[in-house]
Amino acid sequence: MSNSANFISSKSVEGCSENTIAYYRSTINNALLKINKKISHVTTDDLRNYPKRLCFPIVFP
Repeated sequence: MSNSANFISSKSVEGCSENTIAYYRSTINNALLKINKKISHVTTDDLRNYPKRLCFPIVFP
């Protein structure tokens, strides 16, 4: 099971609603698409720079 699947599974066990779980799944998938790396290769810097990619996609390709 992948890290993202473990996270989603844990949120289900914690009692999060299906809407919340769907939101988490969508957010993780969109972030991985923007970062353009497998989850096992994502670094702390990738996560720190992710919001910048959303606001300034040309400056931070």
